[in-house]
Amino acid sequence: MELPQFFFYIGYILLICHLYLLLTSYKNKRTIIYFAFTALLSLWVIGVCWSKQTLNPTFLESAAAGILGWAGWNGTDTLYHIALSQMLKTYHIPSTGIDGLPFTYYHFGSHFIFASLSSLIDVPVLELYNMGYPILIIPVFFQLTFLAIKGIKDVVSHSNSSPIGLISFFVFIFYFLQLVRHHYAGGGLGTTFLVSESSTFSLIFFIYSASLVLTYWKLKENSFVGIFLLFLVIPVSIIMLGFMKISTFYIFEGILTYLFIRMKAYLKIRNICFLLLNFCSVAFVLFYSLETLPWGLRSHLKPSLDSTGLDPFSFFQMEFKPLDFALMYYQVTLLILAFLLCSKIKSFKLLSKSFHRKETLGIEVVVVSIIMGLIPVMLLKLYLPNYMYFLFVQSFLSILFIPAYLKENFFQIKNPSIRWKVVGISSLVLVVVFSFFFISIQKDLNGIVNINLRTRTELAHDKSIAWTKIDFLKSVKLLRQVQSKQLIVDSITGNPILRILTKLKELDSLPLREKNESLIYADLSEIPMKARNPTTTLFWVDFSKVNPNWMLFCYDLPMIIPALSGIAMIDGMPCNCPNLIGHGYIFYADKADCKPIESMEELKKKIKVSGIKQIFVFNKTTYVFEKILIN
Repeated sequence: MELPQFFFYIGYILLICHLYLLLTSYKNKRTIIYFAFTALLSLWVIGVCWSKQTLNPTFLESAAAGILGWAGWNGTDTLYHIALSQMLKTYHIPSTGIDGLPFTYYHFGSHFIFASLSSLIDVPVLELYNMGYPILIIPVFFQLTFLAIKGIKDVVSHSNSSPIGLISFFVFIFYFLQLVRHHYAGGGLGTTFLVSESSTFSLIFFIYSASLVLTYWKLKENSFVGIFLLFLVIPVSIIMLGFMKISTFYIFEGILTYLFIRMKAYLKIRNICFLLLNFCSVAFVLFYSLETLPWGLRSHLKPSLDSTGLDPFSFFQMEFKPLDFALMYYQVTLLILAFLLCSKIKSFKLLSKSFHRKETLGIEVVVVSIIMGLIPVMLLKLYLPNYMYFLFVQSFLSILFIPAYLKENFFQIKNPSIRWKVVGISSLVLVVVFSFFFISIQKDLNGIVNINLRTRTELAHDKSIAWTKIDFLKSVKLLRQVQSKQLIVDSITGNPILRILTKLKELDSLPLREKNESLIYADLSEIPMKARNPTTTLFWVDFSKVNPNWMLFCYDLPMIIPALSGIAMIDGMPCNCPNLIGHGYIFYADKADCKPIESMEELKKKIKVSGIKQIFVFNKTTYVFEKILIN
């Protein structure tokens, strides 16, 4: 039995065991409510991941139709992450593989995990991103989140058996869904941060690292477990957190430093050792993940227009919206109010006493995360959503602490008239909240089916179509009609763009050792891709005013080949595309001339990777990547 099949059967056995435990352990009827809303939350997650034109089960088909961003930012971003993971899997080097394998200084931890999982369970990286992430990774994130809420609630209530009640559960859903939408929601993407794989992984390791540090501080000095955590487990966990997301790592280190001083941990020698090891972990992460260091750019090839640098208060000139900026902190505001009300703190004197008794540590942690997040935003030049990645952590921490501070008997008011008013208002709020919840789910499910239907129609007719939003049931009905038409099915199967993408994906199924000894050459001008006219507006960039052909050939097309094939390219940098922003292009030299390679000798001279034994060359007539051995 092969290893992937072994994991397949183990998964089914564990699923059956968990279902049995689930059905036999819970006898309280209230748990039905939890299960119902968990199912709805699952639908919402699927909708978030598959309706935003980034990830999709029909990724190849939608990409061929130009729906996944051939002329917009979404497609390039997705292809960049997949390509980086593919190069880690094939060559064990963090690179995008556009022209050789230059080292990409980036937080490539999530890409490393996807590459490792792909090798372990023998599932292509492309499918792991499109289906494995929402089905496997996000449930792990929610599991750890609820465990963190339960742990914080136990600490606050001084009990090991304090449950997460319905009120806390509803509050969690209300906060997590970000129903109070604003411009800065979800790391500046206008939606939840779950659309960013690296953000989700960073929060997973944030919780994991924090739990390890707390466990270490509770242990007795010189214990074997404590030494093991100090010298191995905690440094590795912190390093992994740093490679998941630099912004989250930075916030974590700020909170850790504050707590180190606040709890007077510096009075113990073992904690000084902890501090030194943590400093080494930080230095290691910064050296291998940051493109820009205090002494300048890591890349000596060319300057980057999107490089981070000192530019105080540029945020206010570029993307500051006062009302939306204030709304970004509504979660922490309600957290502070919940703490003051549930703790019955009515004066500054009582608050001061609570501070000295360290009862306000949760609030302090969130406030520190806000301050730490604002420092780089106010001082550095950060483009696109980068500045928001420093600010969204405080929202997540507020989500963790509010259910812990909110007592389940908070609404058990003795005065009948006041109680009914509170219950009435709360019920109205819940109705409004979950109405928006259901609308959001329906909208996202519509989006998934519409993308699928639009993909089939555009591929068949080879042109963009005017599309209007329709309801879910009508979408499914139309989808069945399109699928039943053999002419359209044949048109999709014979689509030349889809044929090329399918051939690239077939190369990804080659043995890993063979891929490691291979490269791909393709004259990008010979690939018959067609740019679509986008309507996306992101921050200050209106993509409807950008030349779609420029976006296609300068950004998307070079990245699609290593992303789908898992094999690096030779001479894959686009022609006449200077000063490309983002996506690792800073680590490649601009193309000197636009003349295609015409001989095998010329091709061999351009090989920048050692150990190469064969090259796959694109044939523009047959749309096949022909294998050529190198003597």
